[in-house]
Amino acid sequence: MLYLGLGGTNVNELPRNVTELTLGPAFITLTETNISSFWGWIDPLIEDMLDISPVFIAGGSPYCSDRERIMSGVSDTFRVSFDPEYSKILMNASESNWDVLRQAVDCSSDIQKIYSPLDLWDALYALVGDEKDTSPVDGELTGYSSDGDKID
Repeated sequence: MLYLGLGGTNVNELPRNVTELTLGPAFITLTETNISSFWGWIDPLIEDMLDISPVFIAGGSPYCSDRERIMSGVSDTFRVSFDPEYSKILMNASESNWDVLRQAVDCSSDIQKIYSPLDLWDALYALVGDEKDTSPVDGELTGYSSDGDKID
């Protein structure tokens, strides 16, 4: 799992080229940064995570300000100049792409989401136990060994 926290820094853009992108769970915080665009290398990661969780939390960024202006009808494009190497997903301002933009980038500034992506972590790494009761009995701790025998 990739967890990258850049929130509150003076970051203006993510790297232009990423040659070995590993797909899988990713959580990148860009809140209160100067990010206004995304490069195309991010698209496979966005596609991989689309139905799981937003890859980015970017509240307070120029990207989210632009997205809000677009979705409220004030503008129909992002303010950055077009570049063919930009993300085809995240820089597509067409109304038919708005649901994808909402799923891929969380533009809230919810501090709990920024520092505790517990819903995502729980979905990915939750322990799935069997149906045996391991609760305390009469104040005593009980459990089961790895081969299923009860331990008092």
